[in-house]
Amino acid sequence: MHFQQILLGACALLIAASAGPAKALAQQPGEASGGTVRVHSGFARATAGQALDTAAYLVITNTGLQPERLLYVETPSADRGELRQTSFNEDGAIETRRLRSISIPPGRTIRLKPGGEHVVLCGLAKPLAKNQRIPVTLTFAKAGRIDISLPVATAGARQPPS
Repeated sequence: MHFQQILLGACALLIAASAGPAKALAQQPGEASGGTVRVHSGFARATAGQALDTAAYLVITNTGLQPERLLYVETPSADRGELRQTSFNEDGAIETRRLRSISIPPGRTIRLKPGGEHVVLCGLAKPLAKNQRIPVTLTFAKAGRIDISLPVATAGARQPPS
């Protein structure tokens, strides 16, 4: 009986120890997951001067068998988050339009990036500086709300800070 208690205790300790690193990985800046959605390589750009709007970028993977949609972006650091699409018109001028949602096909990965689909954080409470982190909540149609901490890269950055 004593051996079984030791063995059970050792198993419980092993399980608890192995759960620790997985939780820590889920808390890495710019990474989060929920349901069949995995978000990584997320970051926001530092604001230029006293500007109170900035862009944020993410890589989103839908591991599920059904399409998923990113519906909303919220942060206590700004009045609102918007989903936007940047494109060029026939004259070569840049146009940005607001999107109702961003689709992620089943089994696919999409990249929210400069010059394409991205997030704009409007009405920031204060300008953002490199090396800060901002809490953001992404709301998906099926996966629901996913909280992520976005590191702030330099203004004009095209990739997360290293």
